[in-house]
Amino acid sequence: KQLSNLGKQAILIEAGSKIGSKNLSGGILYSKKPKKGQVTNVEQVYENFLDDAPLERKITKYILHSTSKDKVYSMDLTAAHDYQANFGYSVLLSKLNPWFAKQAEEAAAKLGGGIIPGVHVKSITWNENGTSIIQTDELDEFEVKAIIAADGVNSEIAEMVGARKKFTTDQLYQGVKVIVKLPEEIIDERFGVSSDEGAAHLFAGDITLNHIGGGFLYTNRDTLSVGAVYHFESLLKNPIEPHTLIDTLLKNPMVSEFIKDEIPIKPDIDKNLPQEE
Repeated sequence: KQLSNLGKQAILIEAGSKIGSKNLSGGILYSKKPKKGQVTNVEQVYENFLDDAPLERKITKYILHSTSKDKVYSMDLTAAHDYQANFGYSVLLSKLNPWFAKQAEEAAAKLGGGIIPGVHVKSITWNENGTSIIQTDELDEFEVKAIIAADGVNSEIAEMVGARKKFTTDQLYQGVKVIVKLPEEIIDERFGVSSDEGAAHLFAGDITLNHIGGGFLYTNRDTLSVGAVYHFESLLKNPIEPHTLIDTLLKNPMVSEFIKDEIPIKPDIDKNLPQEE
C-alpha cells in the first residue's frame, strides 16, 4: 500500500492459499508518537484504518501479575504503555490481514501490481545490472528491481539471500496461544471495560514452571487471546511440552476466573456453514 502510494509498482507474493490463512497471531497493534525520531504508523498509511479496519478492542488497561500458587501481586502499567502512544488495539491477524490486503491490492492494481496467493519462493539470484530474478514453485521466473522480505521474524528470504544467519536457540522464543469464546457483555463486566474498550493482562511467576518467559491475556470483541511465550533455550535446558505450559497458565486461579463460562459448542451446528465458521 505504501509503495503504491509512492507511485511504485508492487507485487506481493503470499505463500498461503488466501491472505490471512497462515497468520495465527493475535496481539496488540500500537500507534506511537515518540518525542525523538519519526515513525510511520498504520493509520497514516491506511487513512480509514480506525473507522473501517476489523479491530477488536482499544486497550485501556495494562496489568502485570506476579503469581505464586493462589497468591498474586498486581501492578498497573497503563501509564507506562500509554507513554508516547496514540493507541493500542487488540487484533486477530486472521481478520486484519485480509482487510490490509484488500486495501493494498486496490492501490497496487492502479499501477499494474497486485497480490498473488499460493506461491512459494525457492530461489533469488542477482543480476549485474542491480535487478533480481525470483524463482518460485508455481510461476515462471520474473525480474524485479527490489525485494522486501515480509515473511516474518523467521524469514526464509533473509536466509536465502544471506541477509542474516539462521537464528540460534538463545535468540528465539516460542509462543503458544488459545482462543476462549465469551459473550461481549461478560467480557465487559469481568474486565471492567466498556463495549469498545479492552484490557491486557501479563503474567510472571510460578506459571512459567522455572522457564524464562511469561503469559498474556488480551480481550478481543467476543473472545480472549490467552497464551504463553518462552525462551527457546530455556525449554531445551528444561524440556517440557508446550501444552503443559499453556495448561499451567489456564489453571492458575486468577486466569481460570477470567476464562470461566466459556461458550459451549452447540450440538445443532449448521452443516452448511463454511468450515471456519
